[in-house]
Amino acid sequence: MRILQVIPYFTPKRRGDVNVVYNLSKQLVSRGHEVTVITTDFEFDEGYAKSLARVRIIPFKVIVRIGIPNLA
Repeated sequence: MRILQVIPYFTPKRRGDVNVVYNLSKQLVSRGHEVTVITTDFEFDEGYAKSLARVRIIPFKVIVRIGIPNLA
């Protein structure tokens, strides 16, 4: 099965929802699914993304930053 996940940022600094997408993608790939994650380049962590073997991650350029909270 081909699965698409969408998240507004992909960095371990954001914890919660990013960890869910990361771990879910890992498990889905281990069960033979083809996983793609679409995200933005906002705080994009390329090393973190590359640590997900066999998961295609597509970052899009952020044009306007609305609704993405800053880290305190």
